[in-house]
Amino acid sequence: MKKLVSLRKHKHNSIIGSLVKFSAALLLIAYVLITYTRIGLLLWEIAPIITIYLLSPIVVGYLIFNKLKQKKCAARKRSILSLPLIFTMLFFYVWAFIPAITASGYAKQFDEIFYNTFGEDYENKIPKEILNKLSKKPFSWSKMIRMEVPNKFTVVRNIYYGNHSRQFFDIYYPLNVSGYRPAIILIHGGATLKGSSNRAIAEVMTAKYFTAQGIIVISVEYRVPPEAHFIEMVTDVRTAIKWIRDHAEAYHINKSQIFVMGRSRGGQLATTAVYSGMNNNTWYMENAGNFTSKDLEVMGVISLYGTVNPYMAKEWGNDYIDNLNEIIFGASREEAPDLYRNCSAEYLIGENTPPTFIMHGSLDKIVYPTESRHLAQALTEKGILNIYLELPTGKHAFDTLPWTPGGQLMYYYLERFIWYLIYNS
Repeated sequence: MKKLVSLRKHKHNSIIGSLVKFSAALLLIAYVLITYTRIGLLLWEIAPIITIYLLSPIVVGYLIFNKLKQKKCAARKRSILSLPLIFTMLFFYVWAFIPAITASGYAKQFDEIFYNTFGEDYENKIPKEILNKLSKKPFSWSKMIRMEVPNKFTVVRNIYYGNHSRQFFDIYYPLNVSGYRPAIILIHGGATLKGSSNRAIAEVMTAKYFTAQGIIVISVEYRVPPEAHFIEMVTDVRTAIKWIRDHAEAYHINKSQIFVMGRSRGGQLATTAVYSGMNNNTWYMENAGNFTSKDLEVMGVISLYGTVNPYMAKEWGNDYIDNLNEIIFGASREEAPDLYRNCSAEYLIGENTPPTFIMHGSLDKIVYPTESRHLAQALTEKGILNIYLELPTGKHAFDTLPWTPGGQLMYYYLERFIWYLIYNS
């Protein structure tokens, strides 16, 4: 009788074990497949950390537990699912580290772009005391494993540049700030969603990273749909830039060393606001604040996977972003073609367009890299200094966390772009 109960219990445990192994293999496969969809976003970037700090302890714990519980008579038995699970896990381990393994190789390609644009000795034109504060390498395994992010800053919140409840910004200062410092005006993305915020993780991480180098970061909030559409949004951004320039001295900002940076929809707002402003675009002066080039003058613009050409998005096959554009503009491209064209950075380039840093992920399923490629090409054709970096393993929002492979690459090259311009413009 005891033997029969023992056999039933063993069979029951065997079934449960098989189900656990099957579920584990299915979960790993699903993780990989979801990564390549529109909602995958940071999954590949954080996969090494999940592997190191979550998957590996579970595997080790399971092996130890299984060894302790294993009966001598069944010591050599293996579930039929053991081998498939082992192969699935091995595949996941290799796949998870591809962005990290390939980062140094992509860095060499990006180095060449910088050398061709600024010269091979460009770092020598940045003061040593500044270089010492920058990342030493484009990618560091230890920085990724330790999830290293600077965290020494102070913040002043809710400074209003307008009368609306969303017309405000937060200023992040380096510790013990004195004198006048360079500044980055940060325009958040996600503007199709009312819940988007200037305090999202990507914006806070950017503030933490650059304040450690002595740069002031100003994270701007603005009106969003359904209460506002793109014209109101870009008006807010233009108004914020002018307000910050007008009050620069009171906030320790060197108004001749201001950069405007945006991610995703923020990239569109940053480029259109600055390009239109510094080239005295009359359409914008009539519809988005009567500001001149002196009001909106900045040293450079940064667009990260920006929706910089809504006019051509549908032709390039991106129905998803075209549908979002319709929400942003309050009309389809067919209904308002001139509006879409006027709100595309490529058609706003003029002789006063400032140097522009553009970076995009080749695997971006939300904003296709075609938009950034065309903007970079148009800037080059019109003689405007620009850097375009495309990361083959990058998806939308690949740089959200500075310690991930994509984040490290983006910040390494962006900081050099910024500091080179500060000392060589």
